[in-house]
Amino acid sequence: MAFYSTLDRSVFEYALNRLEQRKAELDAQIGSLIQQLGREMTPGSDSSLAEAVAAPAARKQRRKSRRKSTMSAAGKARIAEAQRKRWAAKKAAEGASGASARKAAPPKARFTPEVRKRLAEAMKQRWAAKKAAAAAKTTTREKPAAKKSA
Repeated sequence: MAFYSTLDRSVFEYALNRLEQRKAELDAQIGSLIQQLGREMTPGSDSSLAEAVAAPAARKQRRKSRRKSTMSAAGKARIAEAQRKRWAAKKAAEGASGASARKAAPPKARFTPEVRKRLAEAMKQRWAAKKAAAAAKTTTREKPAAKKSA
């Protein structure tokens, strides 16, 4: 049991050392980036590092809040009126050419009562023939012999 606890402890210590090394590498990279951007950072100062990292996010948030604006009721009314005028002009242009085209369409073809009656009779004859064929088929087929029970 003691073997596993020392093994687990050594694994955790190794992981901790690797993470601390990685943190130092990242701090160095961040420092060089900040210097390239022209900001000053004192070595080992975590507060200036946090500020340098948080500054772009804060600027973005301020920009976002500044952009928020609403349209006045008068502005909305002007836009709505302009849209109504555009639609009226479009409908007027369609009315001259489109209305006559719609009226010129031929009426939908419909069956006359005589044609409907002929179709119904023909359908009845087809169904009668099909039923007769099915009945003839069942009468010609023999029923299987019943099994005798022992």
